Amino acid sequence: MKNKEITNKLGELFHLVYQYEKMGLETNQTDCLTPSEMHFVESIGLSQKMTSKKIGEVLNITKGAVSQQLSKLTKSGYVTKEMSKEDRRKSYIKLTEKGLACYEEHQAIKLNFDELLTQKLNEEEVVGFVKGLSELNHYLSDQIEQETRNER
Repeated sequence: MKNKEITNKLGELFHLVYQYEKMGLETNQTDCLTPSEMHFVESIGLSQKMTSKKIGEVLNITKGAVSQQLSKLTKSGYVTKEMSKEDRRKSYIKLTEKGLACYEEHQAIKLNFDELLTQKLNEEEVVGFVKGLSELNHYLSDQIEQETRNER
């Protein structure tokens, strides 16, 4: 397979994954979330000790972006902020019942995707696919980290 074909397939994959996520989020029982809002909800997950700072680190977004997203999701009832009992300067972000329902739906979408892949690929192909994705993730993480350091 030629490099250009790989790049084209990756571009198509990114677009289709975005559309797939969006489709799944639009058919859920609760209000529609954008994929970026869903990633925010997903980063909180089942954690009971997620801070704004940690969310920013996980999603590699700025403090301001975390604050904006947190405000939107709080207003729409997906997350809540709770003051730490040990340290009043710290607050934890938690999913509400509505947020938890979205989180669980998103996990189901991902599980369906995993099942689809394992049905279509044999074990060796799955190993190769995961290895390729891991290498791509590693490369992209390195590029983002390098760019982040250059911005400082």
